[in-house]
Amino acid sequence: MSSDCHDSGIHRESIEAENLHHRCHHSHSDAMHLDRRTVSRKTPRDGKLEVSAAAAIRMAQLGGELHAEWQGVRAPASMVTMTCTCGGDASPHEHFFLECAIFRTLPVGEDVSLALHADTVRVAVTPST
Repeated sequence: MSSDCHDSGIHRESIEAENLHHRCHHSHSDAMHLDRRTVSRKTPRDGKLEVSAAAAIRMAQLGGELHAEWQGVRAPASMVTMTCTCGGDASPHEHFFLECAIFRTLPVGEDVSLALHADTVRVAVTPST
């Protein structure tokens, strides 16, 4: 992530991520909810699932190797940041993605939940109910 992330509003989301961490109810499986997203039409093409800044910050804080899981398949994953001017050249900002080859099989339009599992640094993506 860029060094100017405080200027782009990410500092506020970092605080929100910390608050989420403290409010989170850990289940017996030690899973922590990270985010809920709708799979975009681009995800099956590029394997990138957009995540909130708060979720990206939480995953970045973990360090180490990151893995994603979908329908019982696990694969290496990485965080990707893209600078964007979708709001115009005067307001550049960043979008955050979790990139993994198995995300190419995610169904477009599906609502998915991302949960961080404490036993390993992995993000399980499951259909939202």
